[in-house]
Amino acid sequence: MTGKLTTDDSTEAKIADLYADTTGTEVEVVAETGCVKATVTGFDVVDLDSEGHVVRRVVHLEIDDKRNAKITIDDDGHGRFSPTLEYETCEAWKTHTTCEIIDDIRRLDDSNGEKDIVTDGGEDITAHVDDETIESAINSNDGPDHPDAWTVDEIRDLLAWVQQCAEEAWDVYMDQIEDASAEVVYEDGSTVVLSTGDFNSVAEELEFYDGDLEVGDIAMSIVTEIHHELARERCDYSWSVSYPFVARKPDGVDDGQDYVEAIVNGLQRRGLTPGQAWAYYGVEIRGNSQNRWGNRKGDHDHKNVSDALEKAKQKLP
Repeated sequence: MTGKLTTDDSTEAKIADLYADTTGTEVEVVAETGCVKATVTGFDVVDLDSEGHVVRRVVHLEIDDKRNAKITIDDDGHGRFSPTLEYETCEAWKTHTTCEIIDDIRRLDDSNGEKDIVTDGGEDITAHVDDETIESAINSNDGPDHPDAWTVDEIRDLLAWVQQCAEEAWDVYMDQIEDASAEVVYEDGSTVVLSTGDFNSVAEELEFYDGDLEVGDIAMSIVTEIHHELARERCDYSWSVSYPFVARKPDGVDDGQDYVEAIVNGLQRRGLTPGQAWAYYGVEIRGNSQNRWGNRKGDHDHKNVSDALEKAKQKLP
């Protein structure tokens, strides 16, 4: 190993698709001190609970220097994971037992990790940001007359990176909304504004930037301020103690929302209460167990789901 994974026990293993189960998938295993490219060579289900849900899995990896690693993941069933990272050195297998999953295994695209970033002056994935907003953020965080000052095109490149990361990891952000670590405070036909509390997701995405620019504190401050301004333009919300994350919706999000709303509202029109409709949707239509659906919606008394589901079935023909 090069040392990028052989860090001390305080390392946070930042790993973006927990369920990467396709042999040959190229991924990055990201640790606090760096990252290494790896390829998924196998995926094992180790243990199931009494209802057949996976509670332990192992992702096998081959590091690009031909050494091996594996990540054993214990899943509590509602979004919390306890991983153990093991890697092979010349001496023996070593284990990190205090790694904390943040993002999971970050998939690389077909361009071998190089992202196609759009910097065309406002079109495509940064079209929701105008040049004036970018210029204002540069002026308040960097000396515009400095020879190395950031330019509008350069900041737009970073904005495009953050937007593309948001689209690629959209399921991760949805998980954060579901477990209440992030909150939707506004949305319209094209954008969504999240409040991520004291965690700066914009800076987090820029930590993984692999383009031609050198991203430091000033650049992160500029892009973060732009997200603040975009959020303030769209909604009346206090951002003094919370970071905003503003993203354009990926294609298909509105269609998915319409689908779920149509089902749940249709069930209510057939006589179900909102709680009964949601229980029926989660268990009978989406196929969750009653326990898992209760956990997902934060209701740990699974009898509530059972009772609502039973009443829903009695009302439906």
